Amino acid sequence: MRRIVGYVGPGLALQELLYGFIMALLFVTAAQLGIVKDAISAIVLIVGMNFTWGAIDMIVFTVVDRFNQRKYIRLVAGKDSAENGRYVERLIEDELAGTLIDVVDREDEKKIVELIMASRLESEEELLRDRREMFMGSLFSFVITLTTVIPVIVPLMVIRDFGLALTVASGMASVCLFFTGYYMAPYVGYSRWKTGLGLAAMGWAITIAATFTGG
Repeated sequence: MRRIVGYVGPGLALQELLYGFIMALLFVTAAQLGIVKDAISAIVLIVGMNFTWGAIDMIVFTVVDRFNQRKYIRLVAGKDSAENGRYVERLIEDELAGTLIDVVDREDEKKIVELIMASRLESEEELLRDRREMFMGSLFSFVITLTTVIPVIVPLMVIRDFGLALTVASGMASVCLFFTGYYMAPYVGYSRWKTGLGLAAMGWAITIAATFTGG
């Protein structure tokens, strides 16, 4: 799991886990409301939804990462042009917005931009390695989303009483959401218990709202 988070990043890993459990819980909640009638239908819907959206995320992330890399290459390659210098500098500032640089002192932020302006492009081999790592991050995002179905569908597969199976599946998903927040808390600097309980509550709130609004 540490290796997967290393490729994906804690923020995206948390996002995919949350998406995966919420999508699974949507159908569990729908079954509890009588919209889905049996365990087999619920399992097919849960696995199908998570597989489809996990695959969509993987494809979108791969394409977006590739486009971004090409954009960054063009920025760095075009920065030495006298007429483009200041324009490229502003573009670099815009690209860094929304990242760690936002909490850095303005003077230090300018130094970072100047350092990038003075930097050289990686070799083609290094760029290719970066593309492979980006693809692995996208692939592992898909894996994370798909694995979230396991604790939800196992009760549906082994417990004959459909109502009891749904209750256990809901409990399993809630526990998984809690521990997702619990173990991710150090990355965001919050209390483990507060983060775990908050994530579980948020997941259920979104699930219930999405169920009743056609999610």
